Amino acid sequence: LDSNRPGALLGKAGTPAIGSLRGYETRGHFGSPHGDGFARKSFCGDIERMQPRPLFEFLAPFYEKILPTFFDRLSVRASQRIRAGAPASIAEIGVATGHFLADVAGRNASSIVGVDISRKMLGRARKSVAGTSGTAGLVQSDGHHLPFPDGTFEGVVSLLFLGVLADDEIEDALREMTRILAPGGRIVIGTLKFTSPIFKRVWMTAYRILPDVVGGLRPIDLDAYLDDLGLRVVKEEEIEEFAGVRMLTLMKVVG
Repeated sequence: LDSNRPGALLGKAGTPAIGSLRGYETRGHFGSPHGDGFARKSFCGDIERMQPRPLFEFLAPFYEKILPTFFDRLSVRASQRIRAGAPASIAEIGVATGHFLADVAGRNASSIVGVDISRKMLGRARKSVAGTSGTAGLVQSDGHHLPFPDGTFEGVVSLLFLGVLADDEIEDALREMTRILAPGGRIVIGTLKFTSPIFKRVWMTAYRILPDVVGGLRPIDLDAYLDDLGLRVVKEEEIEEFAGVRMLTLMKVVG
């Protein structure tokens, strides 16, 4: 990524990334002349660039090697739920290693953008998307200060991202996701929800003693935020694999 600008974009090798999003040009290519595979095209203008969190940089190999089956199942389910609303544009906030982006890019003709604060996560997401027939733009940005205009996307997805934020950051992140979502659009959010009391006890003990061991991830309660944000629950479900995940499909209420 360009050291002076956020918002570098990636696409399938040798092809434009995703065209345009509501007038914002989002074109980029793999195979950058700078030799690192990141395009040097910014579409979001000058905004303050935050440094990637060291934790997320450290966790990228862990996500890629230890949890692929879990992320595959979670990503496929989220892809199904977001595509049910037939969105013309989709943003994922917190791309991890790109499992969701790869799934939706390979199945859908929508314009797709992934956002993450970690350069390493974006690099792995780029590789995941490159293995599909689709394309996606990637933007390095703070997830609770998103560099997009109001109502840019018809679908927004966030899988486990909120569970690694500080308590005072969660509401801001949810408000940003809601802000960039078009009226009537859908948000799919996955949060940790333990299905085993023993697993919960072990996980939360590790979280309290050394949070990095579990990726800084813990369960959070989203229900208190939804009414204030104008979001209506369309579907609620649980994925009983690994630690367990609660998945909410939400719609932005018009008016």
